[in-house]
Amino acid sequence: MPVTVAILDKFHPVIKAAIEQGAPADWSLRFIDENTLAARAEILRDADVALVMAAPIPKKLLAQATRLKFIQKLGAGVDRIDLDVCRQKGIGVARLQAGNAIPVAEHTILLMLAVYRQLLQIDRAPAKATGTRKALAARTGNCSTRPSAWSASAPSAGKWLSG
Repeated sequence: MPVTVAILDKFHPVIKAAIEQGAPADWSLRFIDENTLAARAEILRDADVALVMAAPIPKKLLAQATRLKFIQKLGAGVDRIDLDVCRQKGIGVARLQAGNAIPVAEHTILLMLAVYRQLLQIDRAPAKATGTRKALAARTGNCSTRPSAWSASAPSAGKWLSG
């Protein structure tokens, strides 16, 4: 049985293509053309499932979605979805809780290392003042005065941190 899926946010063409490629063959995907409530209402009207990242799904929109059975929130917050109406209409709502927890943790650790090693100060030191860069690097224990050298070490740091 074919499933009609309404994608309620505008996505970059590359992401849109990835969604289309990853969807089952019997799914009919409907993307919005413009970021408006009217455009969302149009594609949601005959949808069985809705995928939403940031777009609001208010009571007015849900009232027009006569076939909608399920909303998949691509993120954690559901505060922009009228959950009371969803309960009344029997529409299931799911969210991707902690879907990006590992990348956020990695980013946090790298930012802490950047602060500890004073990478911004080293990067902002005038290029002609190599003495300033070298002094900052020596004071912080950095082995390089070029921030680009740090980006090259990120993959090995990630492997070390992941065990």
